Formats: sequence, structure tokens, C-alpha cells
Amino acid sequence: MATTLSYRFGDYRLDPQARELRHGDALVVLPASTFDCLVYLVENRERAVGRDELIAAVWGRVDVSDKLLGQTVVRIRRAFGDTGNEQHSVRTVARFGYRWIADTHVDETSDAVTTAPVGVRQTGAGPLAASSRDELAASVSVSRSPRRLVWAAFAAAAIVVLVAVLGWIRPDRATEPRPDALSGNRDAVTHAVPTMVLPAVIAAPDEWRWLRLGLMDLVASRLRRAQLPTASSESVVALLKQHETTAGSLLDDTGLAPDGTLRVQPTVTLDGDAWTVLLETSGAGVRHSAQASSGDVLVAARRAADALIIKLGRQPPPTQD
Repeated sequence: MATTLSYRFGDYRLDPQARELRHGDALVVLPASTFDCLVYLVENRERAVGRDELIAAVWGRVDVSDKLLGQTVVRIRRAFGDTGNEQHSVRTVARFGYRWIADTHVDETSDAVTTAPVGVRQTGAGPLAASSRDELAASVSVSRSPRRLVWAAFAAAAIVVLVAVLGWIRPDRATEPRPDALSGNRDAVTHAVPTMVLPAVIAAPDEWRWLRLGLMDLVASRLRRAQLPTASSESVVALLKQHETTAGSLLDDTGLAPDGTLRVQPTVTLDGDAWTVLLETSGAGVRHSAQASSGDVLVAARRAADALIIKLGRQPPPTQD
């Protein structure tokens, strides 16, 4: 027996398993990508979801324009009679992404399910939470499908985390620094090492708690766009839950993270109207720190991430407003 989830908000009911959105008894027809985007935002409603993460989750690739994503979000809002001005279903988080904000109730249903091997798609139930080994080698991340995952047993979660870890430590990815890459600075990391961004430590009022995962995703996204192989936020959170541990345990070399992994710990502090974002690294034989301040926390995070990228020997990606 496994538990499947559906979601209610107002007169609407979303059933990811059946791939149905209903308004009362009426079926609301949405394009497949719009439905997938809606499910992903609802399932991750406790935090803001970055544009890059949302694009990768819905379309399975990164070469999708922000314009197409914006049109998809508009379709979601229209399905609920929402507008870009009112934003009572999907809120735009400036220079970052989107967040589902409608008051949502979760219904659980127990069903018998048949599990399939990792990487095999189940007919009618959406894909399991694992990519092929080739996809893991290319992106060093496990992107969960926007369809609701079928958690058949605790062992299934263990398999997902194991696949993610195996993807991080492939021999051709997790190599030791080459002598010719250090250029006189023994702390420089000019080759690509597996990177893991941990949930942010937040020193700010509770209304900013969403930054714990939201800022984590922003930093990870910047590192990936700078061609640094970085684990997805989902796989890091799954690893923490699997071991029932904290981000600090991963940062302190307890053996939970694969050897040779560069771990990044963000710390966010609000002092008056000024935000300070500090990024500290450990693992992979190097230690770095990068810090930036701004009146906008996302600007401070982006500047700190770019400063860290430079210290890691890479070029920061262009800024997307």
C-alpha cells in the first residue's frame, strides 16, 4: 500500500496521479507543460522555486526561454481567475522565480502500487524520481518529475539518494586537482569538482524562512550556469532527510557526502535594511569564502555566488533580471 496525495484550494482539486485539475465537478483542461508546472509549484509551495529549477523540472532541459515559462505561469493564473496584478495563486519572486501561495489542503489516499526499477517510467503514474546515469553524468543532479512521485516504501527514497550520490562521484567527474590547473594558487579549483549547496542558515524574521531553500537554489543555479557540476537542491534535501541529519553534518565531513565533493554553506543575515550573504566552502581539499551585501537579498546572494565562482576559477554567468 502506498499513499498518494491530492490538493484542494478553494473550489479546485488537483490530482497529480490522475493528471486532473477540477473546478467543482468540471474538468479544467491545461496543456501538459502547464499542468506539470502547476504540480511542481504546488508540491514545492513551502518555498520559492527558481526559474532554472522550474524549467529543468517541467521541460527536462535548460534551453527554454523565460518568455515561454512566463506564458506557462500566465495560463496557470488564468485557470484560477488570477491576474499578474492580484497574484493570489502564483506569486512572482523578483529576479528569482515563482511561488505557489494559495491556501492549500492536502488529501491522502492509500492505494496498492507496483514499483518499477529506477529510471523506468510507469504507465499513467509519471516517472520515478531518478534520471538515467547519462543524465546524471551530464548535470550532476537528480531532477524529480513534476508529476507526483509514488513513494512505495522507504527503500525507494534510499535508491534515489544512492543514484544521486553515484552520479556525483563518477571517476571522470571527481578527479583530484591537476598540478597545471593551480597556477601558483594551491587553493584554486579550476577544474570541475562535484559541488553541493546546503540549505541556507537564516538570521532574519520568520517571514524570510523561505530563503533557506530558495537562496540555496539560487546559488546552486548560478554555479551550474558557470559550468560547475552542482547537485540539485532536491537531491541535497533528500540526502539530509535520508540520514535524518543537518546541513552542518554534511559540511563537517561526517562521511555522508561523497569524497571530493565541494560543499557550500550559505549564511544570510539581515541588519536593519541591509542583507549580507556569506558563502563558505569545505571539502575537495580547499576552503573559500565569499560575501556580499545589498538592500535586496537576492542581489546580495547573486553577487556572493559570482564572487565564489571567480575564486573557483570560473566566469560568472550573465545576470537574468
